[in-house]
Amino acid sequence: PAEPKAPIAARQPPFGDTPPDVAWCFHGQLRGFNRRELQESLKYNLIEAFGGATRDVFFHIKLPPHLDNVTMAALKTNLDEFRPKGVVIADESEDPARRAAYLSALPNTTCGLPWQWHHAVSTSYSWLDKRDCYQQILAAERARGRQYDLVAKARTDNQYCDAWPSYDTFDWGHFAATRTIATPHRAVKHSWAHDRVIDGNSAIMLRTHSDIYFGAHEQLLSCQKELDYRKHCDGFIGPECYLGAWLANNRLNFDNGIKPGSGSIGARVASISTPSPRHAIDARVISRVAM
Repeated sequence: PAEPKAPIAARQPPFGDTPPDVAWCFHGQLRGFNRRELQESLKYNLIEAFGGATRDVFFHIKLPPHLDNVTMAALKTNLDEFRPKGVVIADESEDPARRAAYLSALPNTTCGLPWQWHHAVSTSYSWLDKRDCYQQILAAERARGRQYDLVAKARTDNQYCDAWPSYDTFDWGHFAATRTIATPHRAVKHSWAHDRVIDGNSAIMLRTHSDIYFGAHEQLLSCQKELDYRKHCDGFIGPECYLGAWLANNRLNFDNGIKPGSGSIGARVASISTPSPRHAIDARVISRVAM
């Protein structure tokens, strides 16, 4: 039998030995965000657990039309507890017009896929939200006169049940050398899809790679054939296919801890108490919590 691969030696992080400055983008719908347990999961299981020198938080959160005053007041109070550097509160009813304006540049006469197919993909809303959330980070960088070292992304409507590993358990030098971002493992139906299908709800990456990741909305204007997306799917074409195709087009890899000896974030775990250099981002979340 083949001998197991030796672990890849840790390389010097691009930000050196000092703790990194981390920007957090939280985006999504309101749903269960006002629930205390969901907020605490973001504060303690993500921001605090991951650590860093600076931990700046940015929100892009979507509200249903005609939200009552009590819920709105609670939302503002809860957002203030994060001491965010930036907050964008958007109205869900404006999504169709915003998407139509962006997709007006789609060359539907030459595209291999039907023009309506792009419009039917609800993830276009989410990608435009990520774009706008990231614009806040870029504006903050201009104001502070320097870039962040790491950028993390998670959803406002996911409750993260277990702590993510600390930043210093990741081999960031390896991530830089291999053009790789860290993602959770996504549940799949077929074993061959374990390391092919990306989880689009959460990610941690070097700032060097964040322009590519948060530029995924540009894939909506692509004229790639359906077959190009299928290789990044687990059967049904969904948001992970678009994101996977976009990253592949830009030669950006993702590591969800599945490949042995991959040298990045290693084994899947349900609960992390003593982080090691091969931990995966914990994928155990309660997704899309109801209000």
